Amino acid sequence: MGAVALTALGLLAASPRAGAAELAFREVAAEAGLVFLHAPLGDTPGWPMHGGGTVGDFDGDGWPDLFVVGSGTRPDALFLNDRDGTFTDRAAEWGLTDLYRGVGANAADYDGDGDVDLFVTSLGDRPGIRNGQHRLYRNEGNAGFTEVAAEAGVASTGPDFFPDGYGSTWGDFDLDGDLDLWVAGWKGELPLPYVTSRLFRNRGDGTFVDVTEAAGLDDPALRAFGAVFTDMDGDRYPELLVAGDFGTSRYFVNDGAGGFHPEPVGLPPEARVHNGMGTAVADFDRDGRPDWFVTAIDPAWHRDGPPGNRLYLNRSGGGEHRLVALPRSGGVDDGGWGWGVAAADLDNDGRVDLVHTNGWITECPATLGRCYQDDATRLFRNLGDGTFEDVAAETGLIHTAQGRGLLELDYDRDGDLDLVILENAGPLRLFRNDLSGSDANWLHVRLDTTARPALAPHGLGARVEARLPDGTRLLATVDAGSNYLGRGELAVHLGLGEAAEVEALVVSWPDGSETVLEAVAANQHLVVTAAGR
Repeated sequence: MGAVALTALGLLAASPRAGAAELAFREVAAEAGLVFLHAPLGDTPGWPMHGGGTVGDFDGDGWPDLFVVGSGTRPDALFLNDRDGTFTDRAAEWGLTDLYRGVGANAADYDGDGDVDLFVTSLGDRPGIRNGQHRLYRNEGNAGFTEVAAEAGVASTGPDFFPDGYGSTWGDFDLDGDLDLWVAGWKGELPLPYVTSRLFRNRGDGTFVDVTEAAGLDDPALRAFGAVFTDMDGDRYPELLVAGDFGTSRYFVNDGAGGFHPEPVGLPPEARVHNGMGTAVADFDRDGRPDWFVTAIDPAWHRDGPPGNRLYLNRSGGGEHRLVALPRSGGVDDGGWGWGVAAADLDNDGRVDLVHTNGWITECPATLGRCYQDDATRLFRNLGDGTFEDVAAETGLIHTAQGRGLLELDYDRDGDLDLVILENAGPLRLFRNDLSGSDANWLHVRLDTTARPALAPHGLGARVEARLPDGTRLLATVDAGSNYLGRGELAVHLGLGEAAEVEALVVSWPDGSETVLEAVAANQHLVVTAAGR
């Protein structure tokens, strides 16, 4: 598709990159104290797809920490940030000593007490493969965890004879101020009538109720890996966007009355992602609407569907839900065998980039005609003209092992986003972003809703807009979606380019209210508090 057609999609023209900062990564896991080897039990179903973790400020000191799933041969790791560029594993001190078949994780304050809790999907304990083994770790005042999944009602998502559970996502789908939980089930060879992707509504008393059927999400064909709650049409109620394998990705529209319905969003068959695995939402074209990216396999598994990743540009409006797929010439479709993904402005130029990790461990699949054992992590830099360019190798983001989870965070609080890659049957990798040069200003924003219990913790569901002096408007949404088996830092990172100030920072809360800050200086970590009512 040519330039004229790209303009018709509504993409912004590129501005000159002459003053762009220099993006450079260096792998520093060992020197940062992040020593971890993922070694799953070989009889766990689907173990070659595992390798999860999540970012969360578990000790409440304002610095991002890291939880990594142990997967059975070793306990989980809880790396607390020492605030000097290093981490220390405090898992044993926090009560994380069990051996179990963990898969994915996602951190959030589910009980609204101000402490970050933790949900972990699991396919059984060390002795056996069993259903009902998901973990919900309640944070006991930033000092330790208590496992409460069974009493909270979220320990099981599959039938008794079939354990399942991959990515999970937190969100306030009914806008009552409590965080609800959706858990993805991949199903494997489970027959169609069974549903293993479940939605749990938070009752507000520390327990959940399964509302999958009542909410219209009992889709027996769904083979999900992850999802994200985000408002795509501006009515404040978040849609549920699901990355599903074998052509089962779904766009579920929130009806505002406690239910969802699948929406075809006008995509032709050739634009539908086939092997959906990782998810990310961001405003890639700076039109004020969140777009949706899904990682996949190129070509599609057994060539049974359209090949590769998909970046869906959001053209919803006037009550209509509509997506338009960026054409293959946009440069992001061929990402090899993609898993975990992050949408992040890694060079702070004001345009959201894409990075995803890759690989498959078996011999080259004959039906695909290519090999994936050494499939490199991709870093698609947003060029601003409707195209992306893979710059991973030239920026030092060189990783060809079996990546699964990928987490973005500013672990050293220097104003650029770093990357953690969680390998399957391999070591954790930390790529520190050593961004240098001019035109790389930034703003890192966290939301505090403790004074407004009617709003979800961390401001989940809020929109943050930065209005720059040159008229540019940057939009970010606050979500706790699963980018495959985990989630990055729960904050908004805005690259500001050459702007030394944000004329207005507007936080639109899910209840329809706004907080406006004027003349906000760049290059700071900022907490925006929702005023009490």
